[in-house]
Amino acid sequence: ASFDKHLDLFRKLWREGIEDQKNCKVIWNLGFRGQGDRPFWADDPAYDTPKAKGQLMSSLIKEQYDMVKESDPEAICCTNLYGETMELYRDGYLSFPEDVIKIWADNGFGKMVSRRQNNHNPRVPSLPDTTDHSAHGIYYHASFYDLQAAAQMTMMPNSPGFVAKELSAAYTHGAEWLDQLCGYLTDNDQYCKDFLAKNIPQIKTYRHEATYLMWLNFKELGFTHEQLSHKLLHEAKVGFNDGKAFGTAGDTCMRINLACPRSTVAEAMSRLKNVFCGTC
Repeated sequence: ASFDKHLDLFRKLWREGIEDQKNCKVIWNLGFRGQGDRPFWADDPAYDTPKAKGQLMSSLIKEQYDMVKESDPEAICCTNLYGETMELYRDGYLSFPEDVIKIWADNGFGKMVSRRQNNHNPRVPSLPDTTDHSAHGIYYHASFYDLQAAAQMTMMPNSPGFVAKELSAAYTHGAEWLDQLCGYLTDNDQYCKDFLAKNIPQIKTYRHEATYLMWLNFKELGFTHEQLSHKLLHEAKVGFNDGKAFGTAGDTCMRINLACPRSTVAEAMSRLKNVFCGTC
């Protein structure tokens, strides 16, 4: 959706999100991308130069940052340098406040370079300068699940040596906390699986081998996708990634982000139980 056409709706959504989570222990993720894991300008061709794209993203990140800091001056913020965002940043078109943590991402297939967007594949290196001593993070795929490209999880063909090489580079550039983070995410993943199996077994989970994004299949609850979306947003008051944004295989499916405190995951599960347990 175009920001210029719907700026009031975007700002309302951001303020509501800040209000809902202002008392939670979260790291605020700032940025602006398009629907379905693609650049925003795919749906808004008015932004047809790198300068225009970078200026809008930079201004929106600063606006989101100011909103968050107004609510909590001590808030910690980050931004993901992923796909098209990495290229804009490397070319000098993207800027943000100095205390925003930069999250460096692989291309979805284990290589620490920017991700391909259709036929555009610049392979911009996705590692900070060794002279950059600001805060950094890493977002790394050991395997990849894309509903636009496949109907099943597939293991990466990358050799252990290749993965070790890429992650060693990340450690060299300041990602010493990776092991602790992966352990915490694994526990969040298991918490969701155990909770749903015990309380709402009709909601199915899928075995995934990487990342902090879990797919949930609500088909056995008997709702249409539209009914499900309405109940999640307006009754459970949880905001998941809509599965249909990734293709028809995502019907009655949603994607939940587990990269958050355990208390946030527990709250989301509790809200699902309150709304859907009566239909079990």
